[in-house]
Amino acid sequence: MDIKNYKLVIPDETYEKQYTAMMDKWESIEDNIQPQLLRRYSKSLGENVSYSKWLEWCEDDRTTGSMLSTGVPCTLYFLVDDSKEIYGAIVINSSNTRRGHLHSGIAPWHRSKGLGTIMLRLALDICRDTEFKSVEIVPYENNHGAIKTILKNGGKLKEKFCEDGKTSLRFEIDLQNQYAVRPFTEKDVNFIYNLMSEENNLSALHTEIISLEEWQKAFAEPQDSDEENFIVCKIDLQCAWLKLNGLHNKDVAWISMLVVSGKFKHQGVGEFAVEFAIQYLKQRGYKQVKLHTTKDNLVAIGLYSKCGFSIVGKSKAEITMCKEV
Repeated sequence: MDIKNYKLVIPDETYEKQYTAMMDKWESIEDNIQPQLLRRYSKSLGENVSYSKWLEWCEDDRTTGSMLSTGVPCTLYFLVDDSKEIYGAIVINSSNTRRGHLHSGIAPWHRSKGLGTIMLRLALDICRDTEFKSVEIVPYENNHGAIKTILKNGGKLKEKFCEDGKTSLRFEIDLQNQYAVRPFTEKDVNFIYNLMSEENNLSALHTEIISLEEWQKAFAEPQDSDEENFIVCKIDLQCAWLKLNGLHNKDVAWISMLVVSGKFKHQGVGEFAVEFAIQYLKQRGYKQVKLHTTKDNLVAIGLYSKCGFSIVGKSKAEITMCKEV
């Protein structure tokens, strides 16, 4: 999914038709509409307000925040495409609150398409133009979709806490980082082929060039449920390939592949990918992350050591490294 097809916009009069259609459908599906500022229901009136009135609420939120329990001004953005269809919304607070800087939601019929990840990436770009050095996001522990989206954008877990009988997780995203992770798609096969044909990568992995046709055939076959493949990106530029496997094991998972494009070496991509893997597996309940690498791959050994891995085994040509999560 191409991020260039989407943008964040502040609601105005031109989106009345799209907003009304979206909310009519969303309200018929569920009551838990997020972010809360997207809602148009007035408790005092006992009914939905007009779009023009809702826009007044948005204006107050942006300028004074007087209607909000936090009193912190914030801006709501629609996620839209060129057709002006609204896919969801995200709120950016002007300062941190106990529930973080950002609150978002994707319409139910548009979920599980990667749009949450795109929306957060666009919001982080807006935040980079502020004085914020980092932002916090606080989803509920059972909001697995939101947690995956946060992790894919570099979120690191800061704390777990209970409030009003619900458990929440506080994540922090460093705004100096511009990398994100998304699942592998068949469109990435050419990138994998070129990546694995780079001379430095062939040497480090002790392998030979595999033809594009062989890669296409391999990824066209049903993928093993024991593994997951990811692509690390900077905006829409593919930077690295990350593969996790051993996922059927309840306690230990493996980083079986991490290859960075030569164009992005020494730019923090590898460290970002390893940290993502650790956080991703930790949230899924694994206790350890392991990997194998050859003894002469000093770059890989240095990277994993920097990320907290220790050598736990050696063979004639390989070492095994492990990190408790």
